[in-house]
Amino acid sequence: MVPVVSLMCVAPWICAQSLQLQANPAGKDGLATVTLASPPGAEPVALQWEFSLPVPMVMDSRGAAVGEAARQVQKFVRCEILANRQGKDQTCRCILAGGVKTIPNGAVATLPYNVRNSRPGRYALEMKKALAVNADGKKAVIKDTRAEIVVPK
Repeated sequence: MVPVVSLMCVAPWICAQSLQLQANPAGKDGLATVTLASPPGAEPVALQWEFSLPVPMVMDSRGAAVGEAARQVQKFVRCEILANRQGKDQTCRCILAGGVKTIPNGAVATLPYNVRNSRPGRYALEMKKALAVNADGKKAVIKDTRAEIVVPK
């Protein structure tokens, strides 16, 4: 019989980071907040992610701001709306970088959003294709996440 080996996270960098997404739970205008959680020794120096937004939802990429945790280590954030492919969900790509200091846990970025010309209902703001980069230039994929926005009647 072949022994089964369970691999715990021997190299914390590989399976450590997570990004959480919070959005105002109700209303047409709001602020999405991205928060980093890394165990000690696995903090990244840069992050990248994409937001996927349903058509009635619009992010203000020029309104992107660095969160407190990233501000402490002099990072900057840049977001751009990617081309919308014929009425499908929109994509907004963000990069958080600058300097060689690692990013501590906490809020790393905020982005304003608007759900325009929409009917009441639930809308999903999804964060996909997230990557973390450590000081050695190694990258790690971060699990997708989402937040729900409720537009009241």
